[in-house]
Amino acid sequence: MASLTVQPLLTLLTSTPVITLLIIIALLYTIDTLFLSPPYPKAIALINEPPSARRFSLKTRYKFYTDNVALHQEAWNSYLKLGKPVVLPTLGYSAEVVLPPGWMKWVHSLPEHVVSVAEAFVQFDKIFYSMGDEKYIRDQYQGLLVKRFDLEVMGRDIWEEMGDCFSRWVDRGEVDERGWKEVDVAETVRGIVAQMTARFTVGLDLCRNEEYLRLTCDMSDAFVVTAAVGMAVPPILQPVACRLAALPLRVKTRRFLNMLEPVYKKRVEQLKDDAKPSPQDSSGQQQRDSNRRPYDHLQLMLEFAQRNRPDEFESINDMGRRLAISNFGGIHQTAIHLGVMVLDLLGSDAEFNTISSLRDEFKRVMYSDGDPDKWTKSKLASLVKADSLGRESMRLNQFGGRALFRKVVADGGLKCPGDHVDHVVLPKGTMFSFLSKMPQTDEQTYPDALKLDPFRFSRMREAAAAEGIEKGAAAPPVSFVSLSLDHLPFAHGKHACPGRFIVDFELKMLFCYLLRNYDIEWPSEYEGRRPPNVYVAEACFPPKGARMRIRRREVPAF
Repeated sequence: MASLTVQPLLTLLTSTPVITLLIIIALLYTIDTLFLSPPYPKAIALINEPPSARRFSLKTRYKFYTDNVALHQEAWNSYLKLGKPVVLPTLGYSAEVVLPPGWMKWVHSLPEHVVSVAEAFVQFDKIFYSMGDEKYIRDQYQGLLVKRFDLEVMGRDIWEEMGDCFSRWVDRGEVDERGWKEVDVAETVRGIVAQMTARFTVGLDLCRNEEYLRLTCDMSDAFVVTAAVGMAVPPILQPVACRLAALPLRVKTRRFLNMLEPVYKKRVEQLKDDAKPSPQDSSGQQQRDSNRRPYDHLQLMLEFAQRNRPDEFESINDMGRRLAISNFGGIHQTAIHLGVMVLDLLGSDAEFNTISSLRDEFKRVMYSDGDPDKWTKSKLASLVKADSLGRESMRLNQFGGRALFRKVVADGGLKCPGDHVDHVVLPKGTMFSFLSKMPQTDEQTYPDALKLDPFRFSRMREAAAAEGIEKGAAAPPVSFVSLSLDHLPFAHGKHACPGRFIVDFELKMLFCYLLRNYDIEWPSEYEGRRPPNVYVAEACFPPKGARMRIRRREVPAF
């Protein structure tokens, strides 16, 4: 029976077309490796390899997939903490230079015509194959517009949406005789995040359309698949491999544009109508009813494009693709991180009384002005314990192991600083980054660094506040949105993630609504223990299928 099963496979593998294809792939791979990929300077070591090695062994590449944390720890201890750069394997055949943390400020000082963030993400995301044009990253005004949002207005809308989010993604389905039910944490949080993101990006027009919400989640997954395939194959093979990988995304994008088109057309016509000369009142001032306009990301993009990118303003393809990229930014990693945070909230409760502590804080802060449903930046800043849990969770469970991606674009390359690598030049086209999880879990910076302590950062702030009363000291930069050289979930410097302030609102609103209206606990078979996260190469995910028991309270907790 076994021979009958194996024989057709052997026949296929030894056929002339297959052998020819394998020879062509091997030849293209060799040409790409020897002549097209940027060479790494010999003075920079390859992790886990002898000094003379210029290519990674299969053993090291296997370790990248099966024990990436240990590989990064070795790079941190043996090279990066000592101020030495090192080359690490990445997906497929790829490799990347990783720089020591002491060089971060130097990298921030380099101009864009020497090292480029945009070009790094063009290469990293394979946006040409997924969206058809690299301009959506090189000229990513959709991302910069996030900084213009009035966070309190946006927060009001998202809080208004929270009730429908939980009704839609949590309350559906049967409960037991005591009102409890089990939910998949990652899937439930993902649905809530997709709806919150849609309220932010397209408003009430589509944010409660479940077909649209599921489509945006599917598109986020498809973006990742296209990028992963692109990173895994040599550049010379990417035109074929990435186009094939992106086919499902292109089909989904067409559906997405069809769903968006009525909303887009309505808003474009309204903006064109508003731009026409309008009647004047008795004082001679033109009257414009701008208050009737929606206030969401799509609207800001259209208003910006009308003034600054008129060719795109008239194109559903351009505006829709920019919105799709915005959705990806708002859903993919946000859903992963918030899912992990819910697990950390429940997982830390037995030792730290996390749930009760956060309920007390939410009650005190949200009722401080007599209106518990009004969210302000002042209230947000006062939620220091919820803030601390969010920061601590991301410190330990950041999605990726690296941050601050850059690509060398200067014709002469980039000369590295430091005596030990004097005269070393990173060639044009070299991608480099910094390790993020290792400095965030270094015992010299964080005592008991691998333990989740939900109130680690709130205690720091409370101690600093007590000391500051006496000495006038400034509060330490350890809030959820604060940036530092040893905390890189949102990167660092002028290119840091502008959406982190929105995630801050979403995180605290999700916790507040959850703890006000629900009780949560582990299923009995978990025996009170949080299931561990799952690593896929260097990416950290909440455990697949992790569940919690949840019950809507008859009386809100606060």
